[in-house]
Amino acid sequence: MTTATANIGVVGLAVMGSNLARNLASREGNTVAVFNRSFEKTQAVLDAHPEAGFVPASTYQEFADSLVKPRTAIIMVKAGGPTDAVIDALVEVFEPGDIIVDGGNAYFPDTIRREKQVRETGI
Repeated sequence: MTTATANIGVVGLAVMGSNLARNLASREGNTVAVFNRSFEKTQAVLDAHPEAGFVPASTYQEFADSLVKPRTAIIMVKAGGPTDAVIDALVEVFEPGDIIVDGGNAYFPDTIRREKQVRETGI
């Protein structure tokens, strides 16, 4: 069981996601949880930026457990199916009151559909 120590999380650690996570971590008072579907990418970001103090996760459950409640996760993955997959996975481990932010370049009707589906969960 992971102890909840991060106040915000980032899912997706390609160029934009890793830079957003670093930017958030540089702000006083922030501790950032990070998750990527490939833990090798997570490890590479940890190795490249030890000063950020990231809280790494290798599963969605570990990611959720590392975040203080109410949880906030920013998704930085490709638009379309990958975004849907991440939202579906987070809905499984998040609770009502938690927040999911899609920071990607989504087609607005997809955003409307996703919000409607997730709203029913209380997230």
